[in-house]
Amino acid sequence: MKRIRLFTGILFLLLLTAHLMTSCTGCSRKKANDVTSLPGVYKGQASIELPEHIKSMIKPAPDGKKLIPDEPVPCKLEITRNPQEEIFVQLIDFQIPVEGIKIEPAKCKITQTADTFYLTGSGNVTYGKQTISYSPNGTIKEDEMDLKITVSIIPMILEVQILFKGKK
Repeated sequence: MKRIRLFTGILFLLLLTAHLMTSCTGCSRKKANDVTSLPGVYKGQASIELPEHIKSMIKPAPDGKKLIPDEPVPCKLEITRNPQEEIFVQLIDFQIPVEGIKIEPAKCKITQTADTFYLTGSGNVTYGKQTISYSPNGTIKEDEMDLKITVSIIPMILEVQILFKGKK
């Protein structure tokens, strides 16, 4: 009789624990329902972050200008939505010192908690016949965007970070 009560008590505790662990899944990030406020142009600044050992190897351009600026660069970021309700992010007016680089829009997945939208996505940068992937990750809250774009030149070894902060 004591064994039955013991096993019943243990089973009850396991069920209660399982219920408590799964009941809070609604508290986590959920797919954003209304993204109509997100598309538009966000004006701000972007800064490029490189590891110091890579910065030291970059020589100035023939005209004496630095290829990688030390200070943030004014630019814009545009969010668009196509008829299939897909969201795309693209840097516009971002001056790249190397000719022939094309940044394609990144397709993003949007999630939301309360009044904050979270963006994660992937896109490509093409230079001649080479294609390099990049991944934007960031937040939008009250028309203010913080976005970190990681360009994976050599994944996990050489990754350039572009940090954008702007307002719609």
